[in-house]
Amino acid sequence: MRELIFLHHITHIDNLESILKNGLKSRNELLSNTDIDFEDTADPDIIQKRGILNNYILFHSDWIQNSHRIPYNYVICNKHGYDNMIFLYINPEKASKKYLMKYFLYHPLSSYVKKYNNLEDFLNSFKLEIETLQKEYNFDYNIQQVKEFRMSEVLILKNAIFLDDDWSIIVYSEESFKKVKGIIEKYQNKYSNIKILIRPNFF
Repeated sequence: MRELIFLHHITHIDNLESILKNGLKSRNELLSNTDIDFEDTADPDIIQKRGILNNYILFHSDWIQNSHRIPYNYVICNKHGYDNMIFLYINPEKASKKYLMKYFLYHPLSSYVKKYNNLEDFLNSFKLEIETLQKEYNFDYNIQQVKEFRMSEVLILKNAIFLDDDWSIIVYSEESFKKVKGIIEKYQNKYSNIKILIRPNFF
């Protein structure tokens, strides 16, 4: 089960240079740093409802994205263009050794939510929940419980996450690849081991 998921954070490609310079930050951290400009892709109504969750850096499961598409990712990719969005991608085992993480099956504000502080428990429950939703509802997107499972989250509480060799960047096209590569090359060897992966089917 450990190999089932990787974690990803979706952001606008124009935010990458700021992330490399200042680190990946939570929404509230970004807003408190008025000298940092960022391309905001979030729905203001959703942000308002999240409240204290805006103190965390948000990640989703690649399994859900690959198999069923995460509604939030789908909306912003269509709104802003697939070439303009990138996914920052990491193995959760490596992440859990470096960051304080909270794991949520179902959306954190959902009535179905199940919370975990331990990666192993989260992964085991993730697998069981998929089996249950498949058996009971055939993973029908029209079922509210299935909708909210597709919005499961992993949250990291940290002022800034600086990318290192454990991270990859997923892009939509060769054009996006060239843009990301050009941004990374500005920092000479600092980020040279970050992999850039062209995966249009992930979007």
